[in-house]
Amino acid sequence: MNYKKDWLLRITGCIAAGGLIMMVIMCLFIGFGFGTLVGREAVGLYLFLQAVNLIVILCREKKMRARPEVPNSSAKMCRVRKTGGLFWCIGAGLALLSFGLPLVGVGGDTIWVKLSCWLGVILALLGWLIRLASVVRMRQSALAFAEEEKRKVKV
Repeated sequence: MNYKKDWLLRITGCIAAGGLIMMVIMCLFIGFGFGTLVGREAVGLYLFLQAVNLIVILCREKKMRARPEVPNSSAKMCRVRKTGGLFWCIGAGLALLSFGLPLVGVGGDTIWVKLSCWLGVILALLGWLIRLASVVRMRQSALAFAEEEKRKVKV
């Protein structure tokens, strides 16, 4: 398995980063804000693009762990991965809660809608970055382990 060229992971990561930039431009720079319909739609698209990237990350990690040349992760790294996933799930849930609150009668300009959306976006971003860093670290350790095995064979 070629760990250096994982195009699907790179493409979905770039698209997810583009979704983040789009959401920041729409909600913060243009001024729609998180309380408006356009702002919440931007957040929804941002979360969808991150979810696609996270699915690719999970598939790649599962493939890598099945390979014999990939070293086992430490307990701390497993906790970091689980924490990143938990942060993203809580963040996505809070952002989706901000979509549902106006449907049950809470106004879009209330503090609860804005607070749930802000916290959701921040937690989802933090969780996504942690998961992205963990898969990159796993790929790098697999490359280092493969290089070490090549050196042992040559000697």
